[in-house]
Amino acid sequence: MPYQPILTRRARTFTPPEAYEIARQLRSLGQTTHDLGRQAASLLQGLNSDWQGRSRERFFQVYASLPRRADGAGSLAGRLAGQIESMKVTVWETAWEMVWQADSPLND
Repeated sequence: MPYQPILTRRARTFTPPEAYEIARQLRSLGQTTHDLGRQAASLLQGLNSDWQGRSRERFFQVYASLPRRADGAGSLAGRLAGQIESMKVTVWETAWEMVWQADSPLND
């Protein structure tokens, strides 16, 4: 018989479908974090300028870096979303294929 069934393995590489939704949600979270950082910067700038003393210094020691940290976290979320979106998974699948087998003189 010239055709013979042969079990073959094939690699199938793809981006998992859920990766796109996870990346979208992470980007949205990153944008929200950016927005919160901008709001915090605005609030810090709007504090009463006649506020003086140690309490003001302590407050700014703790909270002055908040807008920058929020911006950094938002940027990180965006970068991670890009990495998740570009993830690839390889799955090995097996299937029977009919393959031409020429008659060999040794089989006679």
